[in-house]
Amino acid sequence: MQKKLIAELIGTFILYPEIKEALREAKELLNKDDGTGSQVEQLNRRLFSISESWNSILTSRASWRTMSIEKLNFSYWDMAIGHTEEYMLKYEEDRMDVEGITYRIDTLNLFISEYEKYFESCLKSNTEISKDVNNKFFAVVESLIGAELTLVKMVENGENYDTNLLYNRKDRPNSETINDVNETNTDFEDIMEYTFHKGCIYNGWWNEVNENNVLLIETPFRFGLKHGVEKRFHENGTLKMEILYFNDKSVEILSEFDEDGKILTSTDKISEIEEEKNPNIYNSKEEGDELFLKNKDILNVFSGFTDIQRGNTKISVFISAVWQLINADGKITEEESAKFLVFAKNVSGQYLGSTDDKDDPVIAELLNDADKMIEVIKSYPKEELNSFWNTLFSFALVDNDFSVEEANFIGSIAGAVYENLSDDEVRGWMTDQINMQKDSGSKVSESFKNNLNNPITAKKSPPKQPKKKPRKYKIYIFLILLLLIFGACYLFFLNKVDNFKSLILPTIERNELVDKDAEKNKWESKFRKDYPRFQSPIHLLVPKVSSVPKWSLHVACL
Repeated sequence: MQKKLIAELIGTFILYPEIKEALREAKELLNKDDGTGSQVEQLNRRLFSISESWNSILTSRASWRTMSIEKLNFSYWDMAIGHTEEYMLKYEEDRMDVEGITYRIDTLNLFISEYEKYFESCLKSNTEISKDVNNKFFAVVESLIGAELTLVKMVENGENYDTNLLYNRKDRPNSETINDVNETNTDFEDIMEYTFHKGCIYNGWWNEVNENNVLLIETPFRFGLKHGVEKRFHENGTLKMEILYFNDKSVEILSEFDEDGKILTSTDKISEIEEEKNPNIYNSKEEGDELFLKNKDILNVFSGFTDIQRGNTKISVFISAVWQLINADGKITEEESAKFLVFAKNVSGQYLGSTDDKDDPVIAELLNDADKMIEVIKSYPKEELNSFWNTLFSFALVDNDFSVEEANFIGSIAGAVYENLSDDEVRGWMTDQINMQKDSGSKVSESFKNNLNNPITAKKSPPKQPKKKPRKYKIYIFLILLLLIFGACYLFFLNKVDNFKSLILPTIERNELVDKDAEKNKWESKFRKDYPRFQSPIHLLVPKVSSVPKWSLHVACL
């Protein structure tokens, strides 16, 4: 549909070049620095001109970023991974492909180019860059990193894309090459994990040299992050190693050489890294981080969570599942209410940290996502998972009425957790669990017993009444019958027409012949009456026209 719309627009521009020219002039006017309004206002107008909807989304992400960075101590990588998780989930559900993610990358780069125009203007006018603009810019950059990481993972899953394109360099503001003698340059500053140079995000080549002006390290930066191939050199100036960085994460040591330029073996490489013990090889700014390649596959629900957050999340999901269960049938009995109060009190005592940790807004946000709650349940150890199921079934049976809604709720969770089980196997598993609960004296309602033989209505969310799909095949049958009836009527009509012609036309022709014979007899009788002397047939008396002159015929008639 989008391709068709684009084609129509292109066709419009070809047919109406004046429209194309008007749009071009309007865009130039919009992007023109006409001196009206501040530089930030002009930036906002240009961002709005790219896409109103995308601009709103990125502004919303910037607001969330402020709270996440300041209150939750999230890193830029945590923010980027969040976008990757979202994209990969869509990819696994066939709602995202390489074309879709590259479209997002292209769109994000359009926004980045407008921010860089603002940075360039501030550098030229020696104007301080707005902190709010920086925050919005970083929100776009982190979205871009998340999309680029998604492409890397898609390629690992067999998709076709040249990941070298992710390292292509282009002209950006503040992109000069700077030689830093033994890292003594004080114009560099790390702000929110991004490297700035003289108050602006750094996009150039940083070269560390010694006091003899010998190049030791050559590092490419993009958006204040190491991105691309970093080269390190021995004191004699020969190449020591090449390291590939992806947005400040070390991906791979591409090559290593000794002082004589000889390529080191894999065994020598390991010893060389251990001898250097330089944390920058593993991570540019966060000590103790592992290689990016070892971590990039850990895209799970707990990405960026602390140990306290992980433990409290498991407890919160447990309580939330029980609460949803007793509400599944739309009513809470006295038995369910009393048991839940005791259960919640006991489980709440297992929360870690302070009251603020218990009321963590990140956990509260996670509880709004059914898919993420399922992932948390999947992370339970075997004993905890068994306790989880026993608790759910005991609550379902506490009021001696295991309703259909409660059964479907438990079945939906079980079907999502045990994805390899069929619906029949899930029902069999539930029957076994119910039998285990019989010793407690709980009773199962007849409605549920009857429902055990019916399919479970949902797997990952509470069941909804299925909508009846229209039976299209009935419509098709009706149309076919209508066509057959019409065709039969048409053929019958043609047959009747033919019969009509066979009956009517001979009669008309016969009547015409009779009339002609009557006319002939009439005139022949009149002729004989008027000319009695001519009693012989007329054709014997009148000579042939070819043998008689015209004037002789005229005389004879007289």
